[in-house]
Amino acid sequence: MYQSILNSKKIKYSILKDIIQPKLIGVMEINIFISLNSILKTFYSLKPDEVAESLQITKPNSLSSEIINIIAHYRHFFWSRFGIPSNYYIYYSDEMCNYCCSINKNYKSDYYDKRKGLSDIKEFITINEIINRNLSLIEILTEYLPNVYFINTKTFEPSALPQLLIDKNKQKEYIHNFILTNDSMDYQLCNNPYTSIISLNADRSRIIDQNNLMQVIMKKTKSENRNLITNVSSFFYVPVYSIAGFKKYNITGIKGHGPLRSLKKINKLIEDDLLSNICYNNMNEISDLLNLDKKLLNNNFKILSLKNISINISNKEFINIKKQLNNKSDNMSLLEINNKYYKNNPLMLIELMEGEE
Repeated sequence: MYQSILNSKKIKYSILKDIIQPKLIGVMEINIFISLNSILKTFYSLKPDEVAESLQITKPNSLSSEIINIIAHYRHFFWSRFGIPSNYYIYYSDEMCNYCCSINKNYKSDYYDKRKGLSDIKEFITINEIINRNLSLIEILTEYLPNVYFINTKTFEPSALPQLLIDKNKQKEYIHNFILTNDSMDYQLCNNPYTSIISLNADRSRIIDQNNLMQVIMKKTKSENRNLITNVSSFFYVPVYSIAGFKKYNITGIKGHGPLRSLKKINKLIEDDLLSNICYNNMNEISDLLNLDKKLLNNNFKILSLKNISINISNKEFINIKKQLNNKSDNMSLLEINNKYYKNNPLMLIELMEGEE
């Protein structure tokens, strides 16, 4: 079971080429951000007894091999098809986000309960133990891989890690960022320059960017309603959910305001020239115009906006991340580890080294 989950994150090259090629014009280098929280989320949404059994009957370190080989899959693609080298940032945390939980104590509480063993389902304990053991192995393996980084963000919201690094590094037009995630709140990251989302769903995988971000909200609407709201800027993605709330994160919005209704109200304000179709850093003006709870909307915005979360990183959290960004490489040690510990699920060493000097 778990192999099929991870294999669905390896998009067929024929499909990948079709959806990605338009983004590679003039690109000489690629940054790939892989959200492990998003990839592993499926393990907690299926029947826990079946997931636990699937993980237990395999070799203890198989999960780490499968995840590392996701990197090999994409590194080989970009180098063999386009001759473009790629850098990889695998990021993860199962700790509560200090900043977000200080604003809303229920922030991601369902997720934290499962990952911290607070759930009354005992199989989650088994799943957590196996995942944690393999994450420790991934951390070790990435130390031997060139331009591959495993980052445990700890008390800093992991979804905000790409935003933090994009902001800290001056973005160059010949470098493109791809975020591999199925967490729809991560999709806001495509509002950064030269940045696209790869939504991983096997043959139905797709690119999400500023041009189609708002369609994520509209996907369940009737066709005749779509043209009414397609002109709303993608920068309103977070404000829409600040009003509607985001159930997956245990964030409550305004009663009776789902994402579509919230989007329609914002669209009406823009059409009536009451609201500018630009980026906003808070919900003050929108809440005043719609006569909605300003405190609730601003608090929701603070913990949904990855830009805001990255700005509010603590010094301790920043130091923790920075020390994990050291680039190392040791081919011989990696070969030895592969031969000794990964005979049954070998690492794709040739592909993992492609495009590296």
